[in-house]
Amino acid sequence: MNQALSVWANAAAQDAPPPRISITVPFYNCAVAPLAQALSRQAGALPGEFELIFADDGSPQTHWREALQAVLRDSRVPAQILSAPQNLGRSAIRNRLIEAARAEHLLFIDADMLPDRDDFLLRYLKLADGAELIYGGRSYQRVPPPAPPFRLYHAFSLRTECTPAWQRQRAPARYVMTNNLLVRRELLLTQPFAEEYQGWGYEDTDWAMGLPERDILHIDNSASHLGLIEERTLLAKMDESAANFLRIAARRSAFRQVPAYRAARLAARLPTRWLALLCRQLALLRALPLRLRCAAVQGYRLAIYARALRQAPRQ
Repeated sequence: MNQALSVWANAAAQDAPPPRISITVPFYNCAVAPLAQALSRQAGALPGEFELIFADDGSPQTHWREALQAVLRDSRVPAQILSAPQNLGRSAIRNRLIEAARAEHLLFIDADMLPDRDDFLLRYLKLADGAELIYGGRSYQRVPPPAPPFRLYHAFSLRTECTPAWQRQRAPARYVMTNNLLVRRELLLTQPFAEEYQGWGYEDTDWAMGLPERDILHIDNSASHLGLIEERTLLAKMDESAANFLRIAARRSAFRQVPAYRAARLAARLPTRWLALLCRQLALLRALPLRLRCAAVQGYRLAIYARALRQAPRQ
């Protein structure tokens, strides 16, 4: 059941005509004001082309939303903040943003991202006409060297998620993420995000796998991911993602052909409890080189998924 969201709007949003692109940002209990400042500055230089819509997905603390309002109150860009009374989840809150947007295209950006280029929005604007879906990529260009607890996640994400456009285009759906994604609104209305996905992972891959690959374009127009997490939190999120791994495997037959699934199916024959324990210990051992710790994270994820497959009904 859809829950009613409260709406705050700035003065520029009053009677503003529909823009060409609605920039949509879901957030939960995090500092989103730096992103709002960057987007407002770039969009303000292109009057009438953009609107900003942020959605607070039931944050227990209000000061993040209040700081965001302070940034957007005097912005020349039409802006709204939607507020959910309780946490709806990653898919559901994005579907509410789709409903609220007025433009022909939506640009999804995660709250902990920051554009790498001063012409970030302009580049999307130039490509929007006729585009179905464009993914711009993810980087750590604007992130300082991380402290020890965050180095594993930083290194692992660099290796697995910060890939150039030419490489992403080889497997278009697998590399689509909602952290920096331009999509035609009609496409989103026809195929919204599956709200049965809860927690971390795979809701964007599931959505992209339901689209023709010819409609997916990858470009190099990256945004930096500022939201580093500690190493133990990374492993906990691997645990959390196992349910969604099973869910997408059940929903999308094409997913069963990707290397991660096929490897997990083979590994299900192994003693995964001991494999997971060994890989976890190696991943947390800071004395090891980061490349070996990253390999251990991949091994831990493989063991977690293999165990989940073994315990689930036959896929």
